[in-house]
Amino acid sequence: MEKKEFLNVAGIAPTKELLDNPKIKQIVDFVNKHGFILYDTDAYIKPEVFNTLIDYIHSAEAIIQILNRESEATSLNTHLDSIIKFYNLYDPYKVQWLGKDTAILVDEEYLKNSTKEWTENVLFKSNKIIFVGQKRVTIRENRYSKDEPKYIEPIELNVTALRVAKERGMLKQAILQATETM
Repeated sequence: MEKKEFLNVAGIAPTKELLDNPKIKQIVDFVNKHGFILYDTDAYIKPEVFNTLIDYIHSAEAIIQILNRESEATSLNTHLDSIIKFYNLYDPYKVQWLGKDTAILVDEEYLKNSTKEWTENVLFKSNKIIFVGQKRVTIRENRYSKDEPKYIEPIELNVTALRVAKERGMLKQAILQATETM
C-alpha cells in the first residue's frame, strides 16, 4: 500500500501537506510490514484533523484501530483532542472510544481516583452497571444478556454514569464504589 492509497482507503483527502508528512510514510510502512488491514470506510476525516492526529498520537497501532472503527474515525473531526489523550493513555486493543462521554476517562479528577489498569481490565470488562442518583451511587448487575434486544454494553452506560457523577460532585464516590464491587 502506498501513501495516497492509504489516505483514500481511510477516507482522507490526500493533500500535499499529508503526502509530504514523513509520519504518513512511517505509518504506511508500519501497516505494510506488520500486515495490518485498513478497511474502506464511509467516514470523512478532514485532512488537517488527520495531520494533527498523526503529529500528536504516540502509536501507529492506535491510529490504525481508530481508522478501522468508523464511529471513532467520524468522531475525530469533533473530539480530536479527547481521542488523542485517550489513546495516548489507553491500549487500543483493551479499550475503545465510545463517544463524547468517554472523555471522562481522561479527565483529571477521574485519573486521580483510578488507574489505567483498572479502567482497561475492570471497567471495560465488567458486566456491572453504575447508577448515579441524586445523593448516592449504586452498582448493579446488568439485567439483560447480550442476546436480548434491550441489552446495552455496560461500558457505554458506565461512561455516561461517570460523567453524570462528575457533574454531581460524586465522581470519587462512584469510582470507589465501582472498585469495591466490580
